[in-house]
Amino acid sequence: MAFLIQSTRYCKPALLILLAALAILLSGNAALQPSGSAAVYDDLKAKDSLLGYINYAFDALDQDPALVNKADSVFNNIWRQPASYHEKLGYYQLLINIGYHLLQSRQIRASTGWYEKALLFYQQNKSHPAWPKKWSMRNMWASLWEIIIHG
Repeated sequence: MAFLIQSTRYCKPALLILLAALAILLSGNAALQPSGSAAVYDDLKAKDSLLGYINYAFDALDQDPALVNKADSVFNNIWRQPASYHEKLGYYQLLINIGYHLLQSRQIRASTGWYEKALLFYQQNKSHPAWPKKWSMRNMWASLWEIIIHG
């Protein structure tokens, strides 16, 4: 037991120095690299690739569901309304995906709000000739209630 007490007294300063050096290296590395998401956003906006941005946001949200708490900023960065069928479909799916991840994190009110945005968007765009007629918001609400009831 005395050996452990003596060894920790000698190792503690070395560990603190090692941790400090590691923190400096990591912070310096992060400061030198440009923000990846900002660079991607600027590139997609310059190309006017709204679908690319929507798909990027969708994938980023699936990789890190905690980003769902910043969903408002994702939609504030959209520089124009979706115009093509594929842009509208991607936008609709992104709204649903945000609602899904909020629901998975037990944020029921916020989830319902995003599902309602998806419903409103669907109702405004369902007259598009390529929009699938078989899609039903009833199925989305049924899955929402099943998760709420059964957890």
